[in-house]
Amino acid sequence: MPVLGSVRDEESIGRSRYDGMNISYRQRGFHRVDLIVNYTLARAVGYDQDGGSFRYYPRDHRNLSRR
Repeated sequence: MPVLGSVRDEESIGRSRYDGMNISYRQRGFHRVDLIVNYTLARAVGYDQDGGSFRYYPRDHRNLSRR
């Protein structure tokens, strides 16, 4: 059995807000090559008594196994 990493289930129990924008661009190319570009910009904010209900965990993008 493989060892799985930690799983976190975040939930806002107070007032919260999510804003997101998705942009997609697709161009038909030549010689069976197509160009597809996707970009997502998103933000989640929680308003709670203790300063926020969403946590931002630091990540090392060069070493994904490190928590």
